[in-house]
Amino acid sequence: MIFEAPAWDIVSPERPLRYWQLIEIIQSGVDPSITSPLRADEKIINYIKGLNYLDDRLAKLVLPWKRPENSNTQPENSLPPSQQKAVQAIINQLQHNTDAPQPKAIQLLGADTASKQLVAWQVCQCLNLELYRLPIALLPTDSHVLETIARLWERESRLEQVALYLDVLSCEDYITQGQMAAFYRFLARGNGFFFIDIYDKTSALEGESLSWDITKPTSGEQIKAWQKALGTVSRDLVMPLVGQFNLNIAEIEKVVRKVLSPDLQPVDYTEQVKVEQEVVAPRVPDLNLIDSTSANLGRGRFELIGIPNTITQKVTETQKVTEVQDIEQVSPPPQEDNFLFKQLWDGCLEITQPKLETLAQRIDVKAGWQDIVLPEDETNLLRQIANQVRQRGKVYEEWGFQQRMNRGKGISALFAGESGTGKTMAAEVIAKALGLHLYRIDLATVVSKYIGETEKNLRRLFDAAEDGGAILFFDEADALFGKRSEVKDAHDRYANIEINYLLQRLEAYRGLAILATNKKNSIDGAFLRRLRFIVNFPFPGVDQRAKIWQKSFPKETPREMLDWERLSRFNFTGGNIHSIALNAAFMAAAEGKSVTMDVVMRAARMEFKKLDKLINEADFREFSILG
Repeated sequence: MIFEAPAWDIVSPERPLRYWQLIEIIQSGVDPSITSPLRADEKIINYIKGLNYLDDRLAKLVLPWKRPENSNTQPENSLPPSQQKAVQAIINQLQHNTDAPQPKAIQLLGADTASKQLVAWQVCQCLNLELYRLPIALLPTDSHVLETIARLWERESRLEQVALYLDVLSCEDYITQGQMAAFYRFLARGNGFFFIDIYDKTSALEGESLSWDITKPTSGEQIKAWQKALGTVSRDLVMPLVGQFNLNIAEIEKVVRKVLSPDLQPVDYTEQVKVEQEVVAPRVPDLNLIDSTSANLGRGRFELIGIPNTITQKVTETQKVTEVQDIEQVSPPPQEDNFLFKQLWDGCLEITQPKLETLAQRIDVKAGWQDIVLPEDETNLLRQIANQVRQRGKVYEEWGFQQRMNRGKGISALFAGESGTGKTMAAEVIAKALGLHLYRIDLATVVSKYIGETEKNLRRLFDAAEDGGAILFFDEADALFGKRSEVKDAHDRYANIEINYLLQRLEAYRGLAILATNKKNSIDGAFLRRLRFIVNFPFPGVDQRAKIWQKSFPKETPREMLDWERLSRFNFTGGNIHSIALNAAFMAAAEGKSVTMDVVMRAARMEFKKLDKLINEADFREFSILG
């Protein structure tokens, strides 16, 4: 015996030596535990020696959180005031309420993970804690392994000044119920200081946690961040960006770094002005580009925009950075900064491109104002929609309307009309005019028969598009926005909850949501009253059909003596006319000739049959296509 009065219970599994894995019993298959050798844990030995590092078993799961890319940023300057208030509130709660039980976790709520990580990092900086991050999808589901990981982290928390950022939000779309159960068990079994990145507050930690909503910086803070990152620029340059895109500080700095990258070739400003006048101005007549007398504001840092230094390169290179899709693509910024504005806008589009692959289909927008044929009143309504999206930054922020509104800055519109009357094309026109991405919502993947799943899908949909880089186009919206039903069972009750949730998200959505239906009477009346715009798409009349026919063939298509007036007598929608023109082009190409009236009439006859419409044979007799 080495010690007097030995106590063998100190090496039992529940006593500290083995519970905290300070020692390990090296037991063979035949030797009893009391005669087996003991081995001290390697991490503990090194800790006693003064060598501090994260336990190897934890290092496989958790990642040290790196400070922002700008290493010169001081903690107190990394966040805007609105988010800095949350940092200070958390610190005050932890430091001043010393008599109250300390919270086990801080729940950071909302969709802005980047800002939440910065908030957690600054709290840790102020409390002298080192922050680690753990995506909860990496947590083991085996209960024995999970128990070991929880004990090791609690041991680490007692030995070192550490905090753990548990990332739930980024894993939410693909984690299993077993992994969520492992997450809650990890919190229940382990102790330490945790930040939880989650969208909504979880009731599993009631009484053991504090929660804060972390939102994107305010519009005013975003304006200041743009101006700070760009240097001395006018407020008018950044207002359209803030009005459309909702970015955090890190995203703004990322866009600016890319646009003003030192890898871009410096240019002579006089040459830049000359290129703008000779190449860009003729292509964009309504954007009054700079003249040679106003060459001061865009100098300095803005000369790194990539305009070529040689006249021979200027056309091809300039086209790469000035692909303006439509005359009214963006609200014209200050004259001197058009090249900069276009690059910043494209950078914002890239960084906010939503991840909607499983719920929506991106539409490649091609149609412009010159392509759509509608009555004047409906066309003016479409232009009003585009103008409100374009000017909302000025109206809400500068003109004070945001202070009087409880709802979001989003704009919603209903496009109602028969199939083929131009609803999808109108959405394309607006998207192209605004320079934004357009996504068609796949209702088959949004609406679920399982209770609560539709609401979850809608949340994912709006969250993914919330930063402003997309227009949401709900085709056949009556399937999702139909009249609320009388509650007869649990499914009816949840269906109505989903519609109410949808109404709330539409009102709070910062972007433009367009709903299309050919069954306007099926839409819930309460829902219609909460829409900003309702645009009715009538069946085209004779004059409108004649214009549609004239626009139906590309200018490159060879054609001969087409009688637009005669073709306009057929009661076709714009969609039908497009199908006829396309079929006629293929028929003419197969026959090795131009598109003639005879070919178009044959294609029109095919369209009548496809639609099961009666055919007036007299309309086709002279073309000898009765059979």
